[in-house]
Amino acid sequence: MTEFLYEKLSKQLKQKILSGEWQIGFKLPGELELTKEYGVGRSTVREALNVLQHDSLICKKDGIGAFVRSNRPLLDNPLLWLDSIGQMIKSAGYDDISCSCDISYVKADEKISEFLNLEKGAPVICLRRGRIARRNDQSEMRMGFSKNIIPEYLIGNKLEQGLEGSIFDFFQNKCGITISYADTEICGLDFSREDDCRAAGFLKSPAVVLKQLHYDYGNRPIMYSYDYLNSDSIKIRIKREKRG
Repeated sequence: MTEFLYEKLSKQLKQKILSGEWQIGFKLPGELELTKEYGVGRSTVREALNVLQHDSLICKKDGIGAFVRSNRPLLDNPLLWLDSIGQMIKSAGYDDISCSCDISYVKADEKISEFLNLEKGAPVICLRRGRIARRNDQSEMRMGFSKNIIPEYLIGNKLEQGLEGSIFDFFQNKCGITISYADTEICGLDFSREDDCRAAGFLKSPAVVLKQLHYDYGNRPIMYSYDYLNSDSIKIRIKREKRG
């Protein structure tokens, strides 16, 4: 696929921000200066700056110029697609790092047993993980925290060695289960819940939580998850159409 000049330029300018060469508050060179430095037209510069503004990396002030607003990588994730946090990180061009992996064996409460079609008290596995995006310069950004609740009968002891990479890939490759879709509820944090506090402590940023019930192609509930996303660095979009 052909890459437009403004896309190439926006990536070059973005790298200056993400690498720390241009710090937060730094005033970008003017449009004319950028056209001379990169050998492109003024319209190309404007389009490139619009991309950075859309990604919340810069802000423009009329009559003054453009300034670096954030040096955090922004992941753009339309809710139409069901991606794991790790897949979001990789699709943005960063390395996906798992950390703080914790596995516990508990009994399903009334809510979880109803979601996963289990008897109350049935054994389930809780997997908690932090997810980090690592940039090319080896700097890191905490992007997400997840709690996955899975019926023990589905996976047995396959998580005893922990988990690296996508939970979806784990189901596919280790269990022969393909996740097809999820019913998703978008919520704010509830600091009366221990897991919400734990996620906030890991992310150290504003966050939203996706409460998701995942199904396979046979409409069988496979996993209930709480996916906490760093809302400073992950933009969640959905297309909404007007009725009538």
